[in-house]
Amino acid sequence: MYQVASYFECSCGDCQDHELVTCECPTAKSHRVFIQKHLDDGKSVEEVRVLVSTTFGKLKPEHKDSLDDK
Repeated sequence: MYQVASYFECSCGDCQDHELVTCECPTAKSHRVFIQKHLDDGKSVEEVRVLVSTTFGKLKPEHKDSLDDK
């Protein structure tokens, strides 16, 4: 879960770019649960990264190019 979450910032709008991995707001917690559920369902790390990016956005700027081909 942390491998996927580390690509994203919290998307709640109140956290001022807190990392999804460490943010403790309810939005970040629910996004981490979302990630874990999809990993538990058998999706690959890359599949879940793309899913999170298209569902919630807030991909960290340094990772923008990593999903361009997906």
